[in-house]
Amino acid sequence: DALTLDVLIERWAAMALREHSETYRREGPQRIRYNFQQFLNRPAQSLTVSELQARLDEIAEQHPTTARRLQAYARAMYAWAVKRQLVEDNPFSRLIVEGREVSRDRVLTDEETGEIWRAAGQMAYPFGPFFRLLLLTLQRRAEVAEMRWEEISPDLTTWTIPATRTKNSRAHIVHLSKPARHVL
Repeated sequence: DALTLDVLIERWAAMALREHSETYRREGPQRIRYNFQQFLNRPAQSLTVSELQARLDEIAEQHPTTARRLQAYARAMYAWAVKRQLVEDNPFSRLIVEGREVSRDRVLTDEETGEIWRAAGQMAYPFGPFFRLLLLTLQRRAEVAEMRWEEISPDLTTWTIPATRTKNSRAHIVHLSKPARHVL
């Protein structure tokens, strides 16, 4: 019975990702499955550097950052599999994604921020308050969307985002301004 790419993804997710953040546990396997669908039923050992490079190049043409992150997820998965002697080689360690990660320089102007604030005020619950909390806390969309009352201090002055929901897997305390407390 050959270890298919799909089975390898499943085993990696179940065994190796237990200590990772919820986001990594969800995104890593999901992105590999979605972007390498044509290889899922193939033995994981049979994937060649040239065919994986061709697929990564296709992705990088439109979405270079996605290609870079995808390579990192798959490289980590195969490194785990090599250590456990499930496969002999890590083809993702030899792939190349051209260019480098570019930080975003664009930020909203004061006028744009005002427009968003006013538009959010015209929107019904839950979207209007949600967009306003995004602006007021400057936290990630998923973190605000998954906010729970038990994470908010009794006096509404702080919000503690648990480590399981943060990108760096560390609890994060967000101080809530008076306008943010009003939205809550």
